[in-house]
Amino acid sequence: MKTMFYSITCCILFIIASGCSDSTKLESKAHKLSTNEQMTVFVTVPPQKSIIQAIAGKYVHIEVMVSPGKEPHDYQPTPKQMLALYSAKAYFEIGIPFEKTLVAKFKKMNIKVNFIDMHKNTKQLVYDINGKTTIDPHIWMSPIQLKTLCFNTLNALIKLMPQHKVYFENNYKVYIEKLDKTHKELKVLLKPFKGNTFFVFHPAFGYFARDFGLNQEAVEIEGKEPTPKEFFNLISKAKRNDIKVIFVEPQFSQKSAQAFAEAIHGSVISINPLSENILDNFLYIAKELKSSFSSPKRNN
Repeated sequence: MKTMFYSITCCILFIIASGCSDSTKLESKAHKLSTNEQMTVFVTVPPQKSIIQAIAGKYVHIEVMVSPGKEPHDYQPTPKQMLALYSAKAYFEIGIPFEKTLVAKFKKMNIKVNFIDMHKNTKQLVYDINGKTTIDPHIWMSPIQLKTLCFNTLNALIKLMPQHKVYFENNYKVYIEKLDKTHKELKVLLKPFKGNTFFVFHPAFGYFARDFGLNQEAVEIEGKEPTPKEFFNLISKAKRNDIKVIFVEPQFSQKSAQAFAEAIHGSVISINPLSENILDNFLYIAKELKSSFSSPKRNN
């Protein structure tokens, strides 16, 4: 990863040092975006795009760093993405680990991209795993914390384009109303199952579980599959809780999840925390959870 960032750094520094001609072109591009009343911003994952698009509307062009199907935790930006980011107006951070390296590199090179902490003032989930403190980065998976993400986005957009303050505020209000409506539907769907446990391959749904009084049990922790002993214990726990489904993300291998499902005589269901349309995705996940909780119990 250091080699890649070194190469990217060299590319960017070459552009900066290549003379007034290239610099003028970049400045001209930035000016053109300003003139056309549209700015380019980067985000890390697709769910961020839907938030910013809903509030900023026609005034932003959004580039997503981690494209659909990719796994964000250990993602490495491509040289092409880094060069594009150089001429962007802002980057909205969400707490994914690789962002720290990205921000540090740009600050070291004194490149003037506005790095915006989209998840500040959120109530994060903190886990103690083998004595190591780990923060769950999937903050957008909480309907409650999503309000804070939206509020932070609104404030950032107003600072970046204050001339469109009223437009952004109106769009924000509409989106929050949709979020509140979705949240009410989710409560109705999941209230009967408060206290239930669901099994996932990768622990991306802790915030969603917390919001609705559910328990997430993960097969994989910190990118590591369980040892044979841990695997056996998880199977035993799943059987005690009469678990019939294991949920897996499309970004991960289905093979291990399928082995777990076979061991509990259950099935594998795909749910995606990186789906761009957050509100629709919340409802989809809730309905899949409800279905798994409502399934007739097995006769062991």
